[in-house]
Amino acid sequence: RGDSAAIAMSPSDFPWDEVFQDAALFHGSGVTLALSASAAETLIVAMGEAKARGIKTSFDFNYRSHMLSLELAKEIYPRIAENVDICFCSAWDLQTLLGFEPEEKDEDRLFQDACRHFGWDYIFTKKRKILSARRQNIEAIGYTAEKKFAAPKHRFEIYGRIGAGDAFAAGAIAGLLLNYEDGKKALDYGTANCILKQSISGDQSKFTVEDHKHIGNRIISNATIDLDPDMGTASVKGTATYTALLFIPGSTPY
Repeated sequence: RGDSAAIAMSPSDFPWDEVFQDAALFHGSGVTLALSASAAETLIVAMGEAKARGIKTSFDFNYRSHMLSLELAKEIYPRIAENVDICFCSAWDLQTLLGFEPEEKDEDRLFQDACRHFGWDYIFTKKRKILSARRQNIEAIGYTAEKKFAAPKHRFEIYGRIGAGDAFAAGAIAGLLLNYEDGKKALDYGTANCILKQSISGDQSKFTVEDHKHIGNRIISNATIDLDPDMGTASVKGTATYTALLFIPGSTPY
């Protein structure tokens, strides 16, 4: 990242009318804020340009302490917040990076108050409990200014952890693009995509809507999973909290 071409980009490099032509949504990441001062300014301007054109915007806080000091982050992140419609963040992000500390300490109220205060349509967040090197629980929750909705808790085994957060955001965004009013369905897409991503190697989630229909909806518990390593498929039987698997043909996932 330190030597990437992106560190040299600046707002003047982009013809914004062309960039956002026919765009439905623009997504940004806190990692971009940490690349360089000019990269951060470019993302901040881009979010504003998208918002000014009536394009929905989403932002994943993705704070990396080894890339950006906390002191500087507290100056930069609030500049992004004002142009966000869909936010992926934690309670720590809100309280520490944005300095948002309402009187009530209830976490659900914190997220709902943040939506109301910043004018965000949605906040999506997730909680993870590590059970072992390869086993974890995940709980995903969504908020608007008026309500909370949650996906069922899931316990699953991990084949590759990298990219899980991005997959969660991508799944939720995809769900909102299908139906912006159905936040719960978007949360389900995000949860499924996050879990499915961790069932394969590499850092990219390439699952389709059809994959989610056939596999993602089978994230169930107390399940029996029959693997076919030669075909790279898995059949699942049972009810309620395990993950279906998808992996490379010929590989052994666990």
